[in-house]
Amino acid sequence: MKAVLRNTLLSVILCLLSINIQGQNPNWSVNTAQYQFSMTFTCFLNIDGTTLSDSEDTVAAFINNEIRGVAKVVFVESYQKHVVFLSVYANTNNETIHFKIYDSTTNLVKSIDKTEIFVIDANLGSMQQSYSIAQPTLSQEATLHGFGFENASVLSNEITDNKILLTVAHKTDTSTLIASFSTSQNATVTLNNIKYSSGSNYFDFSNTVNLILVSEDESTYKTYEIIVTVAADSSPFTMSITSTQEANTNTSPIVASIDLSEPVQNLNSSDIVIDNGIVMSLQEATPTKYLLSVLPLSSGQVAISIPENTILSDENRYNAASNNLAFQYDIQAPMHFPIESKTDGNTLYFDLEFNEVVTGVDRLDFQIVGPELQNTNLVAVIKKSNTNYEIQTSITASHSNDVRLQIVNNHSIYDTSGNSLQKNNQESFVRIRKELSLKAIDIQKVYGENDPELGYEITAGSLDANDVLMGKLERTSGDLVGQYPISSNLSNNHYNIQFTAGNFEITKRPITIKADAISKTNHQEDPELTYQVIVGSLAYSDFFSGELQRNTGENPGEYSINQGSLTVNENYEITYQSAMFTILEDSAMSLGDPNTDKIKIYPNPFKDGLYLELGSSEILQKVILYDLHGKKLLHPLHYENLLDLSMIGPGIYILKVVTNQQIDYVKVLKNN
Repeated sequence: MKAVLRNTLLSVILCLLSINIQGQNPNWSVNTAQYQFSMTFTCFLNIDGTTLSDSEDTVAAFINNEIRGVAKVVFVESYQKHVVFLSVYANTNNETIHFKIYDSTTNLVKSIDKTEIFVIDANLGSMQQSYSIAQPTLSQEATLHGFGFENASVLSNEITDNKILLTVAHKTDTSTLIASFSTSQNATVTLNNIKYSSGSNYFDFSNTVNLILVSEDESTYKTYEIIVTVAADSSPFTMSITSTQEANTNTSPIVASIDLSEPVQNLNSSDIVIDNGIVMSLQEATPTKYLLSVLPLSSGQVAISIPENTILSDENRYNAASNNLAFQYDIQAPMHFPIESKTDGNTLYFDLEFNEVVTGVDRLDFQIVGPELQNTNLVAVIKKSNTNYEIQTSITASHSNDVRLQIVNNHSIYDTSGNSLQKNNQESFVRIRKELSLKAIDIQKVYGENDPELGYEITAGSLDANDVLMGKLERTSGDLVGQYPISSNLSNNHYNIQFTAGNFEITKRPITIKADAISKTNHQEDPELTYQVIVGSLAYSDFFSGELQRNTGENPGEYSINQGSLTVNENYEITYQSAMFTILEDSAMSLGDPNTDKIKIYPNPFKDGLYLELGSSEILQKVILYDLHGKKLLHPLHYENLLDLSMIGPGIYILKVVTNQQIDYVKVLKNN
């Protein structure tokens, strides 16, 4: 009974705040006296995604189709929120509660899909997290997908279960940031209890900010602490190394200044990189300036630098790489090369070359020494380059005596590092050179022969008595037929030699080849065609290639033997002499019948000679003897009654008899 009285009192208080149970349309009401128990809801109403805010908007609770509670929408100013304070009555636990909403704007009643279980004395919802009665049902998800700032560069971003940790760029004003975030569907965000929409306005994040994320139906509630940290300045500080000394110097030690853009925690000599030198001293002049002394180790370039990320400043920033300060350290005195005398037309001048760049060279640094000469013979000093000078004189080229060009002791010639010229008096003696023009004599040789001696002729000027030219003429190497230039390294310190190259020509080597006369019968294979070198010879290890060829044909008769493909190489001029290839009739080669109709040959076989008997009208023209290979042995043969063949050895031979009427071939046999 006490529970009923307590619930009745609470219901009365709520009704005074919100509704009249005997309220207006749809004229829902409940008789609370019939029920022993109650439960309360602090809720909001939503139809089709819109939260109801009219004071006539009403919700009713039903159990078993009986009205068990009714309440209207009220506005709670302190929370800036439209809510409903609903009491639901029952006599037992665990009964199912159904809801209906009256939307005064549309004058419609909506049944709600969502249900609840009655629990005696239960209180659902609060002003911060109200219970939702909505159709359709609202989302329960409350997820923060991302968080950042529209007007600031975020270097790092981490979202944990209850914290949002962000780091923004150096010098970012965190008091005027515009938050940008994404959430699950229609979830709401408050920052320090102020409702906030993504990208809406500025907010102060210089201190920790509390973010509350509530789902669309306000059933899920999450809290985060937003902590924004401003990144330290990560850009490197700068430094420069300078010096008042000249870049080319002979002064040791080299003094330099190291200027820093901000104070550093410590600068040591080991932080400094020096090429060809060591640190003598390093002193702090001010917090941002150090004085450095460097001892060069040898002549050459001395370079000073500090690599990046070597030194840490008081602001905990590392340094950027310094400049590279370089010096050309030189304590070596400059020198000059031997002085050369030359002529320009009829006038003598001197060419003076130094081994490095020098300054201060003028006419007063020189003097002319020689018979009948004085300094008035020095006309001018012309700078041709940083290391080369021309000393002009009025001395004529016909001057016959030696001349000495001296550099005076109190000269003003220095290199760029301030070192005084080292004089070389021995190399300052010169003699006027005469002009001499030479031309190589063109010469020839035949391929394969030894080179003849190379020679030249003087085309302008002359050699004085007892003067000789040193060196020699040379030709471009090569042994093949062609043209080879002749060059010279002839010289004499008393002459300016102008040389005109000549031509060394290798011509083709002549050689004469004569073919051997060959014969065969008309049914034999061709014997090998042979030849003899009758004029000239092959040079080096050269050899013939290819072969002779005869005119085609197999009928008895004579065929020319041609050079064919027989050759040596392109370094030869070949003269070829032809011969005849003779094909004999087989029938003329029988030992059994040595006599023809008009010519008789006997005895056959024979021992020392043969007799020939011609027809009455025939005249003998020539007789030729061949071996069985067709090689001509005796030609011509002398015949007076007896054909003398005593000089040949025993064997079978072919005798060719030529008359004014016929040509006969007879095979003959000589016995021992």
